[in-house]
Amino acid sequence: MEIQKQKGKQVGKLTVAEQIGQKHQEDLQRLRGFRLLDDDFLTKCFEGDTKSMELVLQSKEGIEIMCRAMEDMRKESLQEGIKEGAINTAKRMLADGMLTLEKIAEYAALPLDEVKKLKAERTA
Repeated sequence: MEIQKQKGKQVGKLTVAEQIGQKHQEDLQRLRGFRLLDDDFLTKCFEGDTKSMELVLQSKEGIEIMCRAMEDMRKESLQEGIKEGAINTAKRMLADGMLTLEKIAEYAALPLDEVKKLKAERTA
């Protein structure tokens, strides 16, 4: 793979080693963006085993694994938040009592069975 940099930065082709180094730096930036080093996330993941934590952060593979894990966690959290918002919307619609269960399911993008369950919980 060949990458060229222009506009005063570097003109020419990057070697494979330079591309790997650049990818490593990008991964480090992504980790910094997650603020792992500021938070106690890694400490919790490694249960206080700082030697293992340092080992992971020293290897390019370890950093890539942590980046993927954090991205997966972020996506999962986002999906959970979206679902929670849909459930809250459905609950408000149920409380209003103006729509059918089918319409609530359609508007909140929830399965009809889940809306029925929310209604049963509300009346219980």
